[in-house]
Amino acid sequence: MGLKKKVLITVSSVLSGLLVVGAILLASNLAQGGASQPPTQLQASADTAMATPTPDASVTTDRFGNIQKQLGEEAGLVDEKTNESYFTFEVVTARLLDSCPSRMGGPELRPTRSHFLVLEVKTELKKQAGEKAGGSSEELFMPLVTEAFSVIDADGRGDGDVSSDKAWECYEDSELAPSFLNPGEKAMGNIVLDVAAPKGRVVYDPEGKGGWSWPFGG
Repeated sequence: MGLKKKVLITVSSVLSGLLVVGAILLASNLAQGGASQPPTQLQASADTAMATPTPDASVTTDRFGNIQKQLGEEAGLVDEKTNESYFTFEVVTARLLDSCPSRMGGPELRPTRSHFLVLEVKTELKKQAGEKAGGSSEELFMPLVTEAFSVIDADGRGDGDVSSDKAWECYEDSELAPSFLNPGEKAMGNIVLDVAAPKGRVVYDPEGKGGWSWPFGG
């Protein structure tokens, strides 16, 4: 896709509700499902950010360390000193579909697994985000590719296999969220996953060490 290597801000939740902000170098083929480069950590202190925009908000986590949210409830990283959010992420709706329109033309697409899980997301990465991770704003971004997501089924089993060629082909580009969010940018659009579970929670966790989850299904 012609993307240069950049530094990725990622989040890791801990049971206290605090987050650690790290940085990982990703290869440009991540958006196409490729493997990432070996991680290079740029560790910030654990008190850099709170798990929710309100420091005194109650925090509920699942067995994987993900902070649980409801649809339409915003997650984010907050500067503990100023109480200002510098990254926000929200799953507005989560729809299970048996088919989706193809941006390549032709008939409707069918999922490889049981359902397409179409997430309508709203997100923003503030320009000053680079200061929070010890890097420059020009080098930092947050990923919105399918590899940053997983699902937890109704029985509590985690499943990170949510990408497929069919899901990638769903919808016009104008209807989709961007693959990456750079500092100073905000976005709203669809992210399409290919899932087996008819009910559960969808997880946004770029680094795989605990992120946030939202419910989906009946």
